[in-house]
Amino acid sequence: MDGVKRLTPGAFWQAIFPRIFGHEASGIVESVGQRVTEFKEGDHVLTGFIGECMSCRQCTSGKSNTCQVLGLERMGLMHSDQKTRFSVKGKPVYHYCAVSSFSEYTVVHSGCAVKISPLAPLCLLSCGVAACKCFSCLLLVLKLGNRLMEFQ
Repeated sequence: MDGVKRLTPGAFWQAIFPRIFGHEASGIVESVGQRVTEFKEGDHVLTGFIGECMSCRQCTSGKSNTCQVLGLERMGLMHSDQKTRFSVKGKPVYHYCAVSSFSEYTVVHSGCAVKISPLAPLCLLSCGVAACKCFSCLLLVLKLGNRLMEFQ
């Protein structure tokens, strides 16, 4: 990829620029791809940076929230075809965590979006609140004999 600065291969975070940041969002669907059946124009959605394909081993296990297909995307590309959907003057602008919400419009994989009611009295808060809520849910679904490790 021309002009892409990268850290060593296998590094957790790779410096890929230019890119559009933002890893969570809410919005209204403007258009859908040819094979998308679960959304239509006008649907209200929340996006997430780790999606669910609903068919890989992790998604079907009922015990994980880290999809093998739509997991954390670090290369700045779409999960489906490993290409970017953004450009400026013909040069690629890379995605961030498969969402790129710091823009007027964005493109996400359908597995990284969730339909919500347009009437929901909803205030989208940052990921810190969501992480605490998910941690509370995790505590509620632990089964007898499971162990939970806490890091301080």
